[in-house]
Amino acid sequence: MTVGTGTCQTYDTTYIYIGPTPVVDAGVSFEICIDQDTVHLMGLPDSSGVWTGVGIVDASGLFHPATAETGTHILTYTYTDPNTECQNFDTLTVIVHPLPEVEVLDNVSYCLNPNPIDINLPLGSPLGGLWTGPGVINSMLGAFRPDMTGIVYPSNPNAGDTLGQVELVYCYVDSNTCVNCDTMIVFVIEPIQAVAPPADTVCIYEPVYLLEGYTPISGGYWVINGVDTIFNGELVPDSFQVSVHHEIIYFFGNETCLTSDTTSLYIAPTPIVNAGTGFEICVDQPAVTLSGYTPNYNGYWSGAGIIDSIVGIFLPSLADSGVHVLTYCHIDPFTDCIGCDTIIVTVHPLPFVNAGLDMTYCNNPNPMDIILPPTTPLGGLWSGPGIVDAIQGVFRTDATGITYLPNPISGQVLAQFTLTYTFEDGNGCINSDDIIVTIIE
Repeated sequence: MTVGTGTCQTYDTTYIYIGPTPVVDAGVSFEICIDQDTVHLMGLPDSSGVWTGVGIVDASGLFHPATAETGTHILTYTYTDPNTECQNFDTLTVIVHPLPEVEVLDNVSYCLNPNPIDINLPLGSPLGGLWTGPGVINSMLGAFRPDMTGIVYPSNPNAGDTLGQVELVYCYVDSNTCVNCDTMIVFVIEPIQAVAPPADTVCIYEPVYLLEGYTPISGGYWVINGVDTIFNGELVPDSFQVSVHHEIIYFFGNETCLTSDTTSLYIAPTPIVNAGTGFEICVDQPAVTLSGYTPNYNGYWSGAGIIDSIVGIFLPSLADSGVHVLTYCHIDPFTDCIGCDTIIVTVHPLPFVNAGLDMTYCNNPNPMDIILPPTTPLGGLWSGPGIVDAIQGVFRTDATGITYLPNPISGQVLAQFTLTYTFEDGNGCINSDDIIVTIIE
């Protein structure tokens, strides 16, 4: 530097150093999830610089994502050369990602079923997360088993009692590798047990069979032979195969609280019964013990004229003449099913017989054949004292076999005889009529 002029001119010399701009590198931009811990940023050429920007909680380079909140943030690293005091800066971009929104149900209830099954937990949102917690047997599929939670369940619980509870966690990782979770409480309860009635037998001919003696009495349903489902407990026996034990399962509840119990129903056939052969009989015959029927035990007879239903005694006079249907029923001793068969019994009336009027004949000293009066119907036979021709009805007073009084008075009654006229009709039924024959002097 020069001052003055001429001989008064003076000067002095100094030196100025032109320092370069420092080379500053803030580092590589990055992405981070909002729930991450504080990150220590490292700039170049050394750590003596100052960091500024949203989320910087310490100028030395501490970045806190939650403070920055979600979004894209520019962070600046400023460095001052300690020798030249020359200053420079560089920036990096930080993207703070929000956590994914994860949601599951607050709570669910599952039964500790005596026949445990894998339970599919309710779908979490978004799909694709993982389940963890007691009883989870497949994290990806969300399969859960109440019997594998490790809970010590009380003995003899009542239906519907809460036996225990566990907390399950559903976590989801999004495309930014940010993780969020939600929890769900699982209550383990005691199911209502289905109880089917004892095995039973029903006869094929019954119009309807009603299942009874099961609990609970409403709200369940039945499955027969694994195919047919009924809800009212009524079934029609003849719609099922006879002489077969059919499996019947009673179900109550649904999903994990579905319980079942099994019984069986035997569809019994109608017993094969043969009442024997019908017959014809006259009304005056004595009681007849019916025979020729099978099975000839554990049965009973019914119908007009039956006076002993167990033994099978039929009295024609009680039935009276006519055509009668007699029924024999057999009770199967094992199934109590009844089978019946019938026979036709024709009870014939006795023929109408009229032997005519009573007659009086003289004891003629010159006996002769006496033709008895006409009868109805013709074709019968006469019998009695003095009958010498039963077919023609010829009577002789001297053939009666009696000894008459000596010296009788004229017109005196010497004896009286009963003569019988008997007729057998085409049905083999026999009837008779009597006349009184008086012998006089």
